[in-house]
Amino acid sequence: MIDKVLEYSFLGMLLFNAALFIPQLILLIKTRDSSGVSVTMYSGFLGIQFILILHSVIKHDIILFVGVLCNFIICLIIDVLIIYSKYIRWSRDNVKKYHQRKI
Repeated sequence: MIDKVLEYSFLGMLLFNAALFIPQLILLIKTRDSSGVSVTMYSGFLGIQFILILHSVIKHDIILFVGVLCNFIICLIIDVLIIYSKYIRWSRDNVKKYHQRKI
């Protein structure tokens, strides 16, 4: 009985941890500004979560898998938005400016 309570508490804490990333995700989507947000930090989170996903698969721990997968997905979306905002959109804006000067 106590084992099940601890397992579901653990899952709850993993899901709560994933929810802590959601305000950053919403802010990135609303403002489309990633200044002050580190690609390195979120990539580090992704690496750690990827290893935890592999560990949960090897150990057949579905609770750990579900919880960490939620974290992984949210961090992956944040990482993609940061990379798009800082590098892809920036370079596209520079190309537009370059072509405007040529005309």
